[in-house]
Amino acid sequence: QRNLYNKIFGGYLMRKSFELAWTAASLFAKQSLSTLAVDDIMFERPVEI
Repeated sequence: QRNLYNKIFGGYLMRKSFELAWTAASLFAKQSLSTLAVDDIMFERPVEI
């Protein structure tokens, strides 16, 4: 998912982070969970890979 400048899109990174956190929390809670909100995410600089 990197671009021509070897950077990764912040939205993609946040989606993967959210999916991982949701999966871990669901396994811990042993039930399906609901997300109430994800709001105001700001990246200060590009993420290099």
